[in-house]
Amino acid sequence: MKRWMWTKPAALALSWAGRSLLQREPLAPTLIGTPVLLAVVICLVATLAGAAMGTTTFRTASLHLLKYGEYLLIFLLFLNNVRTRHEFRALAAFALLAALVSAFTASSSTPGADEAAGRLSGPHGETANIFGGYLAIHVAVALGIFLQAPGRGARLGSAAAAVGLAIPLLYTYSRTSVSALVA
Repeated sequence: MKRWMWTKPAALALSWAGRSLLQREPLAPTLIGTPVLLAVVICLVATLAGAAMGTTTFRTASLHLLKYGEYLLIFLLFLNNVRTRHEFRALAAFALLAALVSAFTASSSTPGADEAAGRLSGPHGETANIFGGYLAIHVAVALGIFLQAPGRGARLGSAAAAVGLAIPLLYTYSRTSVSALVA
């Protein structure tokens, strides 16, 4: 099943590109072109250096580069499809719900990749550190919603989401994820 995971971002990219071409929508303006190009060059140089020195295989490093490309694609999809504040709020709410379901599922199931250490991990094949990073990002989103929420109900819900995600985050025992959240 893991081999087919790449088809989701590819299908999203193709459908977005097709819709944009048919409707003649320009890309949303962004100032990240130069930093992204610099990051791509740095990643390529690091990949080639690691493969040349033998510290990694080119295949493994290429898979990591494809994952970074997937993150960039998701960012561009988000940037070009979310146009109103209402759409952004709905997307953030559903992202938090998905993270809460994922955290609850991981908390109630047997640990996967890091079961010897008793750490919570994500879906099959994900490590506790990756899952911790995912939870840390969503805790930050929940805290951002908490700080900007106009009503008491939204603040209460986002605070509950932040706590509900922070507790499983601690059980991943991921120092990097907790450090990223604190920073």
